[in-house]
Amino acid sequence: MASTAALETSVTAHNDTEKDARARGRLLTPEPTPGVEEGRVAADLARKAAAKHNVETPTSPAKPATGTDATEVKLDDVQQEIERVLRCADESYAEILAVSQSSTEEEILAAWRRLGCMFHPHYCHHNDSKAAYRKLRRAARQMGVDQVFIDEVTLWDGEEVLPAGDSESDEDDNGKDAQGDVTMAEDEVPKPPARVQDIYREATPLLYELGHNPSDKALLDQLNGLNHRISAGNKAHNKYATDKSEKIPKYRWLIPVSFFGPHYKIALESYHVLLKDPKNEVARKNLVTEKVLIDEYVTKHHLPEEWSFDVADDFLKAKPVPANPNRIDYPWPTAKAADGSLIIGVRQQGKWGTQVCVETTEEDGRLVRRLVSASNVGLLEVEHYKSMAGHKNLADGQSKWSDRDRGDFKELLWVTKSQIQLKNVAANKKDPPTDCCVEFHKKGIHILTVSSLNKVLGPASARAKIEKVCERDGTPTPWKAGWVSYYNDPAKVEKDPTRRRGMKDAQADELAVLSRSDRRRSISDVERDQRVQDLESKVHDLTDTVSSLNKTVSVLADMFKEFMKTSVSAPAPK
Repeated sequence: MASTAALETSVTAHNDTEKDARARGRLLTPEPTPGVEEGRVAADLARKAAAKHNVETPTSPAKPATGTDATEVKLDDVQQEIERVLRCADESYAEILAVSQSSTEEEILAAWRRLGCMFHPHYCHHNDSKAAYRKLRRAARQMGVDQVFIDEVTLWDGEEVLPAGDSESDEDDNGKDAQGDVTMAEDEVPKPPARVQDIYREATPLLYELGHNPSDKALLDQLNGLNHRISAGNKAHNKYATDKSEKIPKYRWLIPVSFFGPHYKIALESYHVLLKDPKNEVARKNLVTEKVLIDEYVTKHHLPEEWSFDVADDFLKAKPVPANPNRIDYPWPTAKAADGSLIIGVRQQGKWGTQVCVETTEEDGRLVRRLVSASNVGLLEVEHYKSMAGHKNLADGQSKWSDRDRGDFKELLWVTKSQIQLKNVAANKKDPPTDCCVEFHKKGIHILTVSSLNKVLGPASARAKIEKVCERDGTPTPWKAGWVSYYNDPAKVEKDPTRRRGMKDAQADELAVLSRSDRRRSISDVERDQRVQDLESKVHDLTDTVSSLNKTVSVLADMFKEFMKTSVSAPAPK
């Protein structure tokens, strides 16, 4: 059974019966005969194993007491086990699982399944069941239980009878060697079908993100949702399987979430060290070790090759793309739209429509967020995004924000670029819908409407923050946004129903009068063309006349100048 954590080193039990006899004035007791002592220890271990075997393995959740002695005994057993686990030291993993340090992998797995089902937090309603279960799960990991079997109990439906050992191991007599001893053949995991490979592709970016924070609840919920889809598909396959050999374990091909997260984190930390110190031997060694573990696990379980990573030299040879400083890692899933933009979130618009918040990269490298309709983004991509587990609904949680969150406010990250498609100029000025991405110290990143941001910061502070961010991003503020087209309909904003009907009737009558007037003034195309030609001819004649007059005036002016010169040069009469 593969495991990411090595089993703890076995420790030798001390003989508590040996005492300092000389200090008590007694003779030393001779050493026991080795053969007899080994037989006594073996018999004691066999007795303990038999007692543990007699403990009933729960195959269903503990039910409420009905008054019968048997049920009360079961409830007492559950409570005693929970109290025992909580009393154990956090590092006493074998004691938590009620096994010895030298127990086999099968015994450890059986103990994990037995106790994990006994006080599973979804089905055991004891007050301390969650704490005991977390402690038990950590002990199982440290004792070498494979992540597949950890998830098997975590995703247990409360009804399925889990096998006492590894259900996929070969238990036939064919597994005996020449001396008749049973050999443990390594499990061969079959290749996953296309439906599972599709889910693996969905999980790839989520696993990469998990490397930054392996305990990110939002990412873990999304990955667990994908695992539920895999197990549900396995269950559906078994439902229609006619032959027993065609059936597959319900928990096969699950994504080992808790395996990849910590290993990716170590790899990312090593990459950061290499960027500053390319010759750092510790980081290089860590990458080699982690890659060997990841590659071995990927190969054995037929996982995507993309789930591996590069060693130091390959990483340093690649030229990393400079990250956009304004790009944000959102704590919820995003998706690519048909036009290449990034879908950040959606909200219901009207009865059938959907408004989508998208992020686009402009030609100058700026990131701009907009609110657009689903038809502009791609209806198929939007529906696919809405079907993703944990997708962002922009309308959820807007009413929960108040001034109590003011102290937790950290930064306004961005504001959507606002634009009104069709404006009624007769109406009062109304700002277009706008969303604001806000980061809080404790609550993390959220998307608020302008109204919600006003509740948190107050109108004046919220307005100042929005103006500052819009100026940084080169986008207009919501109150300065323009419109694509407009119309004038005073009746649409009139509240009095009688006046509204009167205004509509007046508008209709006015349009009817204008229409009749236009029809009376209409002329045929031929008459219109003739009149245009006549007008052009008259204008041409007028132009020629003006030109002729200009020439005549010029000649007269020249004659006048010559006359004046002659008059000045002639001698005065005596």
